[in-house]
Amino acid sequence: VNLSHVSYIDSIGVSFLAMLNRRLEADGKRLAVVCDVPAILEVFDILHTNKFFSVYPTISTVYVFNTPANCA
Repeated sequence: VNLSHVSYIDSIGVSFLAMLNRRLEADGKRLAVVCDVPAILEVFDILHTNKFFSVYPTISTVYVFNTPANCA
């Protein structure tokens, strides 16, 4: 999910992302969120969302960190 153009997220938005990740994990997948917006990153940090999904600063870093060589 690319949130790089989002300026605000509330608890409902974060809950939706957590729910989406639970559904993906049921299929053996994990949600990747792209975000470099300081205000949103602060919300993610406060809510400890790293337990639910991974956050990357750019789309290209999602691919770098999720290549087969890095997933072993």
